[in-house]
Amino acid sequence: MKILQKHSYESSDGFAIVWAIVVLVLIVIAATGLPLLLKTSKSPNPNACVTRNFGGGDTGQCVIDIQNMVNSKAFGIDGQLYIKATGSYDDATVSAVKTFQKNFNLPQNGAIHSKDWAELCKSSDDSPTYTSAAKDAGC
Repeated sequence: MKILQKHSYESSDGFAIVWAIVVLVLIVIAATGLPLLLKTSKSPNPNACVTRNFGGGDTGQCVIDIQNMVNSKAFGIDGQLYIKATGSYDDATVSAVKTFQKNFNLPQNGAIHSKDWAELCKSSDDSPTYTSAAKDAGC
């Protein structure tokens, strides 16, 4: 009987040690923010606006996002909109994009490419229009 009691005591003691280790690990994880490291990184949506090039003649929601972001970046200083967010990459949009590109020392071709997206996605405006457009575009 003594052997059984000793064995039972050792099992109980081992169980307590395991739980103590689990609790300590959880405390360390909570204190260090490790859950953020364990979070699976979301791969960018291959259809996101920022993964594509845009230019004259293009249409759609991505063009609206470009127009809103360019308004904010190139012209938003006085709060006026210089191009309407129509969703059509028209001559006015090409002209506005060229102004944006000139202001940020980018090639002034009037089309949106990866370097343009990188500059457009740099947050400089916390207006709801810019923030919503940047999120929609995939920034």
